[in-house]
Amino acid sequence: MNNDRYPTLQDVVRSFWEPKKALGLTFVLFVMLEYFFTLIAYIFLYEDYVGNCDSTLDCFLYTFDYTFKANGGIGGQLVGLTDTERKNLKKKRNQ
Repeated sequence: MNNDRYPTLQDVVRSFWEPKKALGLTFVLFVMLEYFFTLIAYIFLYEDYVGNCDSTLDCFLYTFDYTFKANGGIGGQLVGLTDTERKNLKKKRNQ
């Protein structure tokens, strides 16, 4: 294989391969923080998950899946406030 053929691709691969330990540990830290949040949510926000949180594993996978969604992340999926409560909150913020 000719190493000079795709120098930009080599730079991209090297940018992930050389700090692989630091990137891996960062991902492990993220998973631990996500699991901690899931435990808090499972205990205190169980009703807001509307049946998507039957076990801690289901709750973790649901939270992990919706963390990076474009619709507001996990906060966009939780039931929480009614429309009237949202309108009142917006009015209070605008004052």
